[in-house]
Amino acid sequence: MKKIAALTVMGTLILALAGCGSSRRDLNGVPNRDPDKAEMYSNVDGYPNIVRVCIGGVAFATTTRQMGEITRVPEWDKTFCA
Repeated sequence: MKKIAALTVMGTLILALAGCGSSRRDLNGVPNRDPDKAEMYSNVDGYPNIVRVCIGGVAFATTTRQMGEITRVPEWDKTFCA
């Protein structure tokens, strides 16, 4: 039951944040920071590039911001982000 409730909350949060992203504005007064670690790989056609990113010990994969969302990759937490 707790798992279903957690998934429901996560789904609602994702939908809410997806709606916020449409404004494409920067947050006012929030300083920009670089990730703790990043590796960039060229895609076969050279576009978009694939990037592994580590932020606060949490790993993600992403491409360019025009091509889609950032994807959480928990398998890389203890290897890439260690």
